[in-house]
Amino acid sequence: MRAPSTILDKVIPNKKERIFVLSLLNIAITYARSLAPNAYGVTLFETGFRLNVGQVEAFVLHNKKIRVNLVGIENTTLMGDPRIYDAGYKSIPAPNYAFEGSIKDLIAKESEIRPYLFSFIEIASKGPKSGKKREGSPFASSHSTKLEQYVAEVANAENLIKYLDDAVFAIASEAAIRSGKIEENRSWIAIKKKFDELDSNTKLVLLLENAADFRGVEWAAVIRDIRIAGNKTAVSFNNLIQLKKVFKKDKLIKTVDGSRLDPNYRRSYVPCKLPKLISQELETFTLNNFHILDFNSINFNDINQSFCEETTKRSYQHVRTTQGEFRDKLIRKWGVCMVTGFTNPKVLVASHIVPWASANNFERQDVFNGLLLVAHLDRLFDEYLISFDKSGKILISRKLSVLDQKILGISTSMKLCKVSVELEKYLARHRRKFKAALLL
Repeated sequence: MRAPSTILDKVIPNKKERIFVLSLLNIAITYARSLAPNAYGVTLFETGFRLNVGQVEAFVLHNKKIRVNLVGIENTTLMGDPRIYDAGYKSIPAPNYAFEGSIKDLIAKESEIRPYLFSFIEIASKGPKSGKKREGSPFASSHSTKLEQYVAEVANAENLIKYLDDAVFAIASEAAIRSGKIEENRSWIAIKKKFDELDSNTKLVLLLENAADFRGVEWAAVIRDIRIAGNKTAVSFNNLIQLKKVFKKDKLIKTVDGSRLDPNYRRSYVPCKLPKLISQELETFTLNNFHILDFNSINFNDINQSFCEETTKRSYQHVRTTQGEFRDKLIRKWGVCMVTGFTNPKVLVASHIVPWASANNFERQDVFNGLLLVAHLDRLFDEYLISFDKSGKILISRKLSVLDQKILGISTSMKLCKVSVELEKYLARHRRKFKAALLL
């Protein structure tokens, strides 16, 4: 068979698209390898490639069509996408799905589907009955080491990320920030022209203030696309991060005249200079949708369910730092175990309600997507052996016997100290997983 570069250069002639697809494949391979090093295989064909994990396909390119398999997309907007259908794998807990479309389709939806692809890989890497990592795959014999090496080389080839000195400040609702898209009743012609002239390694940063409180710049993201229709502009962004500290907007320098932004500004977008403090914080991330850096040094087991977009050693350190900051937020907000009232912070654990791997960047850092619990309750919650109803009352899995409950010191009288509307949105998603776990 011909060399991987020869085949894939022909199958994906557009360089930008090729780098995108192979970078995502590189991350998928690395994740599969970290979970079960003997249970994956990537195969090269004249028409594309196939990544198998355990008994099933996870990521396939065939004649310029992409198929990726997913789990956990219930109750998301992805369920209404016509390119998604029931995959029907018997070795993966139902329901499981497949996304099938063009490379452009994948680029448009990648940030949404990526967590569910990795959830699929994680499940496929384990035996359905034992829950332990698989020690082999029927597809391992067709594994192409040359393809794996080539994919890593392409993914790591162009890794110099630059941020434009100019940025854009905008005010958006929390819903818009969550969705990764804002809409403005004003034409961003000058900004779009600048954006269109950027090379693939240079990023234009979007600085966001939440319209709910007007505290200042709280979020930063990379602009992915700008579309103008008449006097309306739709801006898509990804790699959303919450800044460590709110940046006061009266410290922003407007590009047009070098003056500072009015602290009471409440209108549309403003082109401004990217502040050094924010630029330095951004540099701890790999904010690049197409060029994914080396992932081989990361120990995924240490991250504890996290699989994120940042792919360098600095990014791994950021994951740990961010989770530490998340814990600090919960301790500042609650100060005690939300069920028992225990106060010693040394044994309090910050538990994500929607796991890191299944959450978007906003949800990963949202204090309402967390419970502060003593260690054994945290573990039970993570394993879907307990959950909480709308009022905060504990739900106990029937998989825990009466004796188990007694030994663990849990009872049906337990409840969360407080359940807000924001918290309940996440708890509802956990309850669905809790109920599904009862069927396994």
